Amino acid sequence: MACVGIDIGGSSVKAIRSEGLGTPAHARVAHDGSGVPALRDAIREAGDRIGARAVDRLGVCLPGMIDPRSGFVRRAANMPWLEGERPAGLVEQALGRGVQTIATDAASWGVGVWEAERISGRLLVLAMGTGIGGAF
Repeated sequence: MACVGIDIGGSSVKAIRSEGLGTPAHARVAHDGSGVPALRDAIREAGDRIGARAVDRLGVCLPGMIDPRSGFVRRAANMPWLEGERPAGLVEQALGRGVQTIATDAASWGVGVWEAERISGRLLVLAMGTGIGGAF
């Protein structure tokens, strides 16, 4: 099964494609932070570099608070122009395919650490990049 993860950040879009135990393909595309069109272009370029259009599953993470019912960004401190946008829609426009999972970058990292390390207790994750976020 081929899977892609796209990390939307304040200054770049990172993408990784994994197919089982092989070496994953990855890409990093900088954007100037000027708004949605520049971000959509960066998503398209990163996705095209790793073949994101032809995979079984596609997940996206980004900074900010996402309304779980509507999928719209409610707050993004380091990317205020993303507020009121629906990230799954941006990715669908950029790559021409649907998104199965969308979450904050801190929550995605937390789940990854939880699963990889087989943590049985509580976990607090602090994510620091262009902005700062957290998950518990």
